[in-house]
Amino acid sequence: MDELEIKIVFAYKVPEKGLTLNGILRGLQEDQNKLMRNMVNAILAAMEKKTIKEYISSHPDRYFRHGKQPQERKLITSFGAIHYRLAQLYDRQTRRVFPPLVQKLSILPYKQYQREALEAAVGQVIHLSYRLGEKEVRRIKGYAPGKSTLHRCIKELADHFGQWPCYRHRSFKFLMVDGTKVKRQESRGQPLDKTKIRWALASEGVRRRF
Repeated sequence: MDELEIKIVFAYKVPEKGLTLNGILRGLQEDQNKLMRNMVNAILAAMEKKTIKEYISSHPDRYFRHGKQPQERKLITSFGAIHYRLAQLYDRQTRRVFPPLVQKLSILPYKQYQREALEAAVGQVIHLSYRLGEKEVRRIKGYAPGKSTLHRCIKELADHFGQWPCYRHRSFKFLMVDGTKVKRQESRGQPLDKTKIRWALASEGVRRRF
């Protein structure tokens, strides 16, 4: 197991009068997200350097440094957005350029919101809805993934981790929805357009409103 030593220096201006414990705690609370983001950047840089060294030392005639990606990768975490330019390697055998840290840390491609940043919003979805969950997390933290992002995350969790039985032929007495778009079907099962459901009550005699 590797050990990383990270040194971060913060400068604080402390007033001579009127300082309270609550004031100190509030000041530290405002800086904690910045501190965490700096720590993540330092850890990524250290692990990236070590990973590149391992690639080159294991195959010195195959992998070569190829600078950094032209654009920063934006990773949205529970303590804010992190911007990091990934270093690249050139694979002489396959003739392709790739960022080794993506494979090393299993960084999800084409996604800004990391899974740990979705925990609070997903919890709100469970108790509220996609739309209200987004608004509540945005109110508390100042930013939040959109309802479509939350819907996609829940679907991925259900597809990969949930062993749910088929409820296609099961009758429900109540069905609550909050404006999520659904596909409508005609009586013969042919697909129609998409629409937003405002509320629905499903039973043997289905009542619905669009």
